[in-house]
Amino acid sequence: MTNVSKRKVKKTIYKKINDRFTNFIAMLGDKKSSRSFVNEVLTKSERIMLTKRLAVIFMLINNYSFKEIEKRLKVSPATVSSQWKRLRSGEIDYIKTAVMKGKNKRTFLDDLEILLQMGFPPRGRGRWRWFYEMKGGYK
Repeated sequence: MTNVSKRKVKKTIYKKINDRFTNFIAMLGDKKSSRSFVNEVLTKSERIMLTKRLAVIFMLINNYSFKEIEKRLKVSPATVSSQWKRLRSGEIDYIKTAVMKGKNKRTFLDDLEILLQMGFPPRGRGRWRWFYEMKGGYK
């Protein structure tokens, strides 16, 4: 779990910071810049957490069972349940709409399905190399 400071920032300051953060992400534009940004800003554990959370959402949208999601992604029942509740409440409708649209749905879901069928690679250096080589390298 990521750590968040217990010292709160004023709402107006948070809104300004959040707007700048969002605008910065929007201006990145290409995949290489986005990857660099994510790798520089987020820690390894934050990237894993966000990736798994997004995968849970994608799998829920595609009607995978809670047990299957827990088993395949190695997440807790609480993680799956919290994302399911957010999905049902409409809290993440933008993501749901994006998933249901063309290109992003196919690419991510195809990659996710390959990972789920083959299983995640074991721990260690270079563990994802086989996946990127299979997909034709970084693009």
